[in-house]
Amino acid sequence: MQVTVDGEAVALPVAVGHVRVTAEGRNVILQTTKDLRLLFDGDAHILISIPSPFHGRVCGLCGNFNGNWSDDFVLPSGAVAPSVDAFGAAWRVPGSSQSCSEGCGPAGCPVCLAEETAPYESLNACGRLRDPNGPFSACHAVLGPSEYFRQCVYDLCAHKGNSTFLCRSLAAYTAACQAAGSAVKPWRTDSFCRECPWAPGR
Repeated sequence: MQVTVDGEAVALPVAVGHVRVTAEGRNVILQTTKDLRLLFDGDAHILISIPSPFHGRVCGLCGNFNGNWSDDFVLPSGAVAPSVDAFGAAWRVPGSSQSCSEGCGPAGCPVCLAEETAPYESLNACGRLRDPNGPFSACHAVLGPSEYFRQCVYDLCAHKGNSTFLCRSLAAYTAACQAAGSAVKPWRTDSFCRECPWAPGR
């Protein structure tokens, strides 16, 4: 696998100073000598693992890592964010691409009614995440699938059943399970969520 650094393709693994970049399957892993670890699936999912010495010493979109989730939704000033949009906008990196959109726009985020979500909860869709006999079952005791299932159903509903969002949700739970030390059985096939992100039918 290769990544692009300053416009130049670099083969993995590669180490630069205190940072090592490797590949695990289709994921790119960035790890520092202080054991901070970032996993990126090359598409839409990032998983960050922060070691215990950083407890209470970080801030940003992922919170402050103090064990209290109720105080994570704060602005750089320390004030509580008035909305999700304000929270995200406040932590935007200066000079970041203005083509990145924030929030759902003036119309607001899509709302999905219970009768609309039912098809996406089945074992043929997001229900795969919770299937006690499915490929993710070994992970359930380590990392409950409920939040991943809820997000998967919403994303599929909001995008009118676009299978790309189902594949992203299943890949996100796979990465989180593997990061937690749990195995996941193979779930991609030639006709379902093909391994290569550029392959037709993904």
